[in-house]
Amino acid sequence: MPNTGLKRFQQTLYKYGADAILTHREMKGRDERGQPVMEDTQHTIKVFFHVNTGNERLIIGQYVVDYDAYALTIRDLKVDEGDKLEVGGREYTVSLIIPNRTHQELHLKRVRT
Repeated sequence: MPNTGLKRFQQTLYKYGADAILTHREMKGRDERGQPVMEDTQHTIKVFFHVNTGNERLIIGQYVVDYDAYALTIRDLKVDEGDKLEVGGREYTVSLIIPNRTHQELHLKRVRT
């Protein structure tokens, strides 16, 4: 039986989601001294985005977590903690990734400039 929830989430996301730029850092090899060579790749993605109003906290297991914003995106997107996400001209760092059945929830910390 196909996962209709997954398909429905993806259709809704692509229709109503906000555009965002994901900067994903990957190791592309090692240099002559054995140090990792990192490369940033940027992708335009769709997200459902929410900014914390200042008094919101999340309860994850036994922990209460502060966050600046969170984004919901497709489940199959390659994203790691520490990646950057730019939404509406503001830059965030992915601090936590929670996989769900139909999507991923990215908890974000605002990059202060």
